[in-house]
Amino acid sequence: MAFVQAVVQGYARYGADPSKALRAAQIAPRDVGKANARVTALQFEAL
Repeated sequence: MAFVQAVVQGYARYGADPSKALRAAQIAPRDVGKANARVTALQFEAL
């Protein structure tokens, strides 16, 4: 999840909203902050 958090931070840094990308990757925004959450390679690729 650390890589997902980094991508979300990148969106924030450039003033963009990551919610559309998270939705496309089927990643719940509430899971981004969870250290023990996992995503599949396909989800990360979609992000």
